[in-house]
Amino acid sequence: MIVPDQKLYRNGGVRMRWLEVKQRGPLDGSVIIPGSKNSSLALIAAAVLGDTPTILEGIPDINDIRAIGEIGSRIGLQVSKNDDGHFVVDSSRIHSSVLDQALTSSFRASYYLIGGLL
Repeated sequence: MIVPDQKLYRNGGVRMRWLEVKQRGPLDGSVIIPGSKNSSLALIAAAVLGDTPTILEGIPDINDIRAIGEIGSRIGLQVSKNDDGHFVVDSSRIHSSVLDQALTSSFRASYYLIGGLL
């Protein structure tokens, strides 16, 4: 339970001097932590090194992941989401190591792919 200092309300917001947490019994349950964007981009890039499709779990379905998939698709890399929600990275059809400059210039993390393409 969060108990703010009632005297510190300003413009509809809350500013607190302290946060008081009161015990209400034992904690129980589970939490699913989604994958992080930065580690997911690195894992997709690392999967480029494989000879067979790589299945990645916990990859967030966000624009940055779709962008790296689009950049990779221009050189034959296939990044798709299967029925289980896992991402499948298949590098077996890569036909070029030249990345599209127009796409990579607008996406900072595209440099992740460079190492696997050397």
